[in-house]
Amino acid sequence: QIGLMAGIELKGYAPGRRMGLEVCDEAIRRGVWLRPLGDVVVLMPPLVISPKELAFLIDVVRNSVILATG
Repeated sequence: QIGLMAGIELKGYAPGRRMGLEVCDEAIRRGVWLRPLGDVVVLMPPLVISPKELAFLIDVVRNSVILATG
């Protein structure tokens, strides 16, 4: 089992706010499925992801964090 997994921890928010879920909901609206684990957003892109797809993923995640936390 070889793969890539990365987590983005969202600190400074009340635990009941479920920021990971809010960020994932924003990402889903933009065509990217992420996994929320409490206040952590987990990314698991395939190892064969293209540079263009990776740039899209990063852009969606960044914008989703900004929109959900802003």
